[in-house]
Amino acid sequence: MNKFQISNIKFQILILSAAYFLLPAVSFADNLDAIVSRLQKTYDGIQDIQANFTQFTTSASIKQT
Repeated sequence: MNKFQISNIKFQILILSAAYFLLPAVSFADNLDAIVSRLQKTYDGIQDIQANFTQFTTSASIKQT
């Protein structure tokens, strides 16, 4: 085998590996109703939300932030 044949085989293995890992996710994807239902169930289970943030305000009278 020459270098071109080896690189061609490596490329074919790469393509087949990508297809092996990506196609099952596409072919067994849930329908939209099932996805929305699971998402809504997750949202319904949320009791509270906490976040850190910084708020900036500008005073119109002194034009300062």
